Amino acid sequence: RGPVWLGQRWPLDFDDLRHLEIYRAMNQLKALGQYVDSWRVYQRLKDTGKINGSDGLRDYVLNLQTRISSPENWPVYLATVKDRAWRRQALELLRALALNVCDTSQPVADTKRKMEAAIKEFSK
Repeated sequence: RGPVWLGQRWPLDFDDLRHLEIYRAMNQLKALGQYVDSWRVYQRLKDTGKINGSDGLRDYVLNLQTRISSPENWPVYLATVKDRAWRRQALELLRALALNVCDTSQPVADTKRKMEAAIKEFSK
C-alpha cells in the first residue's frame, strides 16, 4: 500500500525540508519501478547529492522505520499533515491580506475585491 499512499501527499504539505526530500526520493524510486525502503531512499538521496555521509540525515533516514507508527495509522497521519499544511497556507493568505489592507495607496474597493477573490480561491 505504501506506493499508493505516496500520491496522497503534495510537496506543499511539508514544513520540514528533510521530509520533502525524502518524499521526493520515494516518488523517484516509485517512478523507476524500484522497491521503496529506507536504505534505497537513503541511497537515492546520496546519489542525487541531497545528503552526504556526515550530515546526520543518513541516520535519520535509515531509522525512519523505528520512528513511524504502523501503516494502519496512515489516514490519521495524513489528516494531521493536511491540517497543518492548510493552517500554514491560511496564515500566508492572512499575511498577504493584511499587507493589502495596510496599503493606503490602493482604493478600498480594490482591496476588498482582492480579499474576496483570495478567500474564494483559498476556499476551493
